Amino acid sequence: MWGALAAGNVSGVVREGTRRGRGAGNAALALDDALGRRAEWSGGYTGRFGPWVVGAVVDEAGDFDAGATFRRPIDNTDYRLSARIGTGVFAPDGGTRGFGSTAAAVVGEAIHGSTTFDLGLGYERLAARGPDAERWHASTGARGKLGAIGWSVEAHYGRVAGEAEVAAALGARYDVARGLSANLGLNHARARAELAGEPLVDLDDTSLAVSVRYSF
Repeated sequence: MWGALAAGNVSGVVREGTRRGRGAGNAALALDDALGRRAEWSGGYTGRFGPWVVGAVVDEAGDFDAGATFRRPIDNTDYRLSARIGTGVFAPDGGTRGFGSTAAAVVGEAIHGSTTFDLGLGYERLAARGPDAERWHASTGARGKLGAIGWSVEAHYGRVAGEAEVAAALGARYDVARGLSANLGLNHARARAELAGEPLVDLDDTSLAVSVRYSF
């Protein structure tokens, strides 16, 4: 396969191909990505070459996202290693300045039986006229399946502009019947930081989400 070209609302293609796996049920680990974002409309390329999958997108403003994933089984364990780099724009809520973002991240994953363990590390530099800010973060988690029950537990820690950011997520999914499931997620995130007297990140939220979902 030489690859595929795509255009339209495809700015998240590289992110989805290189990210840590999603939690079970309604779990959603906050802060597990760069703060900078690309515009929705973009063009990109993805291709598979042996154990490698590569991809890149460029948005209408010229910001890009590029990544590669290597996957290979060894004995009874499947291993995946992903790397990603990109640029984007971050506009803090309540702030008067926007920031240009340059970010890089790596993800390592091991799948043994029905259980997956992963670790993600990231670095981001937020630049604007005036002071710049640096951010680094680490996220880890495990998820698996026990009969009809899927489960996940995840945690995140980082620092942005010298201040701590933390997040955690617990998730569960019970498969009632084919396509029908009951889902639960307990999510928490806290991050507060300022730069030059203006808010950079202001997040303090704990939520419990329960739902019934049918998919086909």
